[in-house]
Amino acid sequence: MIQYDKDGATLFYTDAQGNRLSAGVFDGRKYSDMLTVMDAQISAVKENAHAVDLYTTSLQNAQGNVNAGRPADAPPKPLQHLVSDAGVSTYVPFNPPLPDLAPLNVTAPSSGTIAVPTVDTQAIMYAMITAIYRKMFPAG
Repeated sequence: MIQYDKDGATLFYTDAQGNRLSAGVFDGRKYSDMLTVMDAQISAVKENAHAVDLYTTSLQNAQGNVNAGRPADAPPKPLQHLVSDAGVSTYVPFNPPLPDLAPLNVTAPSSGTIAVPTVDTQAIMYAMITAIYRKMFPAG
């Protein structure tokens, strides 16, 4: 990735062979090209972060539906935008891979257990509201 050198004005990157390539402010076209590529790389990083955020939100919504027992399709996985130091733009799958939609894990209750009745909180709340209503508005 192209970055500024310690002097704050020179741009540089290291190529695949380990050679350090740099351009100063007074190098004209070479500096301008490197600055343009660096801006494209920064823009690609922001684009990737936004794509991951959107995918994560969509996946969480779909997972909520699956967990509730409703059918849901997994959102399409976005591709990662890469810009090389030479300025070549490509789209590849994210590394590490983005998570997938987890299937609903339904387990059957054991046939040997005793059923424990659960408290019906809605019925209790309804009874309380009815009692308050009758207290406030007595029939008479």
